[in-house]
Amino acid sequence: DMEDIRKKPQLQRQFDASGIHINDNLHEIIQHPATSLLLILNITLAYLYWNHRSSPQRVAIHYERMVARPYYELWRCLTGQTAHFEVWHLGFNMLSLYNLGIQLEGDSGYGSIPFLFRNICLMPLTTLVYVGFIRLQIWMVRNGRLGGSGSGGGSGDTVERLRQTSGVGFSGVLFAWLVVSCLKRNSSCITSKLCFKTHEIMNIPLPWSEATDNYIALKFNWVPIIHLAIAQIVMRRVSFLGHLSGIVCGFILHWDVLPMEVFWCPQVVFPAGLLFHWWWVRGVGVVA
Repeated sequence: DMEDIRKKPQLQRQFDASGIHINDNLHEIIQHPATSLLLILNITLAYLYWNHRSSPQRVAIHYERMVARPYYELWRCLTGQTAHFEVWHLGFNMLSLYNLGIQLEGDSGYGSIPFLFRNICLMPLTTLVYVGFIRLQIWMVRNGRLGGSGSGGGSGDTVERLRQTSGVGFSGVLFAWLVVSCLKRNSSCITSKLCFKTHEIMNIPLPWSEATDNYIALKFNWVPIIHLAIAQIVMRRVSFLGHLSGIVCGFILHWDVLPMEVFWCPQVVFPAGLLFHWWWVRGVGVVA
């Protein structure tokens, strides 16, 4: 065996110093520290919440608690994304995180530090889109464009229900990475016999694009949309808007619609988020 390793260095990863076979999954975890850190963080927090019998409402992404006076609990964009309170929810998300992380963090992906930073930035960004969707629904209800005339008691009940919307889980970020994963390939499959090609819609000029000619190809694949529909059918309690927010952010990330600092510089994203919150939500404006 050791002679084979000398002849084929690529086999070294399968053995330790004693010639004992190393579990491939353990090797992948060691070689992908950002994915490992995110797995440990989510699993540890799930255990702590279970051990302390914490209520989901204490840490969840909650529309009213984040945008209404006197709360403004912006920290929920982090605690809500990394909170899981059901075993199946944690299991599905961590399995998806493992598979997507191994693919996107590795040598052919972003690298460990950029991948970790993108995950950190995606948490507040997917939350922002999620809250924006709820805000749009409230506006449509109040203006009679969704769920009635907009002036009756039923409308008020609908608005209150929307204001109490909450959600937990890393699914939004994972759906963003699912989009990126699909668009990096020529085709993606739901099953071995059900595959969808990735289509190039158009090329648009972007000054901050990493492409040499400053043009970025807008690509599209139906697989994330189908996963969204399947999740809604199979698991009725999952958050449609939460998953949809991740899909939107995934397309924005892969298309390079926003400057790359938005997705891999937490030191830029978080202060910008605070300024935006003070200006748009609290209505105090940006003081020069």
